[in-house]
Amino acid sequence: MVNIFEILIGKLANGEHAFVTAILVILAVALPFNLKKIIDFIEDLKKARIVKLAEALECRYIKGLTKKHIEDELATEHFKISTGIRLERKFREALIQAHRDTNGELSFYHYKKALNHINYREGAISVHISLFERVVYFVNIVGAFILAILAFLFMAFGKTGTGVTLIDTLSRLGIGFLLLAMAFIFLYQTISVISARKIRTLIKKNNNTSNVFGTNIQPTKNYCKTN
Repeated sequence: MVNIFEILIGKLANGEHAFVTAILVILAVALPFNLKKIIDFIEDLKKARIVKLAEALECRYIKGLTKKHIEDELATEHFKISTGIRLERKFREALIQAHRDTNGELSFYHYKKALNHINYREGAISVHISLFERVVYFVNIVGAFILAILAFLFMAFGKTGTGVTLIDTLSRLGIGFLLLAMAFIFLYQTISVISARKIRTLIKKNNNTSNVFGTNIQPTKNYCKTN
């Protein structure tokens, strides 16, 4: 792969733009047709460690704590493939229990997205949103709003008249869609904080009413502050 890029860069340096363009077009066309093979290859890489761990468990020389550790690692790998997140057993089980105790009020998607804000300590999970994360959240919201307005202005109030060419119109629309895409990216960055707030609210509600989460999952004074 490195050699291919070196060849393309060399061709560009020599002014052979047509050759480079042809190669890029071929790659762009070939990629969709080979996408399934690429995905299958990535999945095989993910499952390779599971196969090795499963084979290790079958070895008669592996016993005691070593076998227990390998079993935990195997469960961790399966959990990672099914959910996309890697967690140690106690943290993982506490998170699963928290999700189950919500009785469907929140999907596991929110726990996955808010993982950076969820702490596990002494058998309990807690939600923490720092001041910096709140500032970044606010900046992303404001930035997305401004970019959306600019996108609308570019697409709706461009120059019109006989002097405006098709290229001008397409360029204006392209810039508008680019700004709109950036606005969505800014909004996407806020999902983790939104999910963390939902989880924190649900934990506090259950602990203040029927104590659904029991003693293992609870908000703390430092980690579940009300905004």
